[in-house]
Amino acid sequence: MGNVNSNELDFKYNAFGLNIHSLIQILELRISESEKLDITINLGDVNIFPEDILKGGANYKITGSAIYIFGDHIGKFRITKDSIIVDPANDVNKIILRNFLLGTVFATLLRLRGLFILHASSININGSTITFPGFRGY
Repeated sequence: MGNVNSNELDFKYNAFGLNIHSLIQILELRISESEKLDITINLGDVNIFPEDILKGGANYKITGSAIYIFGDHIGKFRITKDSIIVDPANDVNKIILRNFLLGTVFATLLRLRGLFILHASSININGSTITFPGFRGY
């Protein structure tokens, strides 16, 4: 598949306070016209071997330069502070791929950028916000 240069990326978005240039169309994100670039999302081969990872019970691998995530029946992802490479599984549902990308993968990228990620819901009551933190799997 190979990586793509940022000037060849088709879609521009603004999300999570970042300007994102992507080869993948992400319908859930707000389109941006900004040429400023913080994050690139490319399609490419991700050299990670899920069978080696799964023997250890994990679905990720951390190296000095990147975090690799394996999503069973979804694909493989290489994440750095400024890029995501997506190696989708054959016949993956595009909605499931985008949900995993916007959830687990972006949470990892934001954490690499030094942000604290909170899984929660919140409501606004008379101008004040109440947040309910969530736990994985609940």
